[in-house]
Amino acid sequence: ATGQVSNSAIGEVNISDQPISGQSWNDIFVQESEAELVLNKGFIITADSEIYVSYRFVSSSYNQAGALVSKGISALGTRFRAGMLQNYDSSHLGFISVMATENNTEVNFDLPGAVQTTGGQNDHSIKLDKFQTYFIVNKTAQNSLTGSLITSDKPIAVNSGGFGSFDSSSGGQDYGIDQIVGSTIVGSEYIFIKGIASNNIETVLIIADQDNTNINVNGDVLNDISGDPVILNSGEYVYIKGDKFINGNLYVNTDNLNDKLFAYQGSGKTYTNPYEGANQGMYFVPPLNCATKGDVDNIASINEIGNRVFNDQATVSFITKDKAEVYINGVDVNTLSTAKSVTGTVDYVTYKVEDLEGDVKVESNDEIYVAYVNTNRAATT
Repeated sequence: ATGQVSNSAIGEVNISDQPISGQSWNDIFVQESEAELVLNKGFIITADSEIYVSYRFVSSSYNQAGALVSKGISALGTRFRAGMLQNYDSSHLGFISVMATENNTEVNFDLPGAVQTTGGQNDHSIKLDKFQTYFIVNKTAQNSLTGSLITSDKPIAVNSGGFGSFDSSSGGQDYGIDQIVGSTIVGSEYIFIKGIASNNIETVLIIADQDNTNINVNGDVLNDISGDPVILNSGEYVYIKGDKFINGNLYVNTDNLNDKLFAYQGSGKTYTNPYEGANQGMYFVPPLNCATKGDVDNIASINEIGNRVFNDQATVSFITKDKAEVYINGVDVNTLSTAKSVTGTVDYVTYKVEDLEGDVKVESNDEIYVAYVNTNRAATT
């Protein structure tokens, strides 16, 4: 597909959900049987100026949905840690997919513990040429491939996620996927904003990339159920549930700035007909970074997937510096929402704005981090 876009005229490419002639599925979705095969699938999108790209999808039943936001050139790296929803029954699965950007790229998968892929493999390597892809799947262990280390000798792009839930007690499941970034871009300090689901659904997943990494939450040491401090080794992880949020915010950091964390957040909206856990999504979370300045201009059609309007319109959350100026579609955010302080740090505040639709432009004169959740009946992205 080719064409032109502008800030006021978005472009949309509809991807068929029907198999392509001679292939088992289309260019973005694949069958489980294609796991651990070298494939020529995926998208390469280029433009002569900066663009925002998201890939969005909804199931044929309209009961599940998902979205992936491209990280652009920032996505390319050589060391990654995978995170995903949990597997609670045989229909759930977690996956890791990679794409090479150069010929003769060696990609290594270092899986946690005794975890195996559906193909029966533990740790293994694969050689890929430019734009070839490869993915692995697990659907047996509760925490699946979470914490897996993916390394390469040349830059690759990585997607991580799955079909499952962050709460087994509520019933229901949804898609949760995102494109992630490498270890050189993740950090040691994060803020999370609680969504509009129950405490069991609202989940922060923290994965350590170095040994002896301590975790602080809201300015205090995080303890385990025995009362001992949580100290993670490389590839180990911890789930932090919604009851740990204070004033709708959760601040996570390490004592050592060199101890890097990969962070994921599961969120959604409370849905009780019939399963509360039906409305879930998961996204990769960026660290706090003083270089993260500038506008998000814009998120296109924030409440739409193709011709499907998510009429429970988007709830958008913002993290920014205290006293920063923020405008949503030209409107001062303080007229739309009330700033909330963040326990554990005095530098940042958060906002949550509901019922946004169409194109959403966010302007700020300081650091700005933006996330959104939208729902349609049982489906959430």
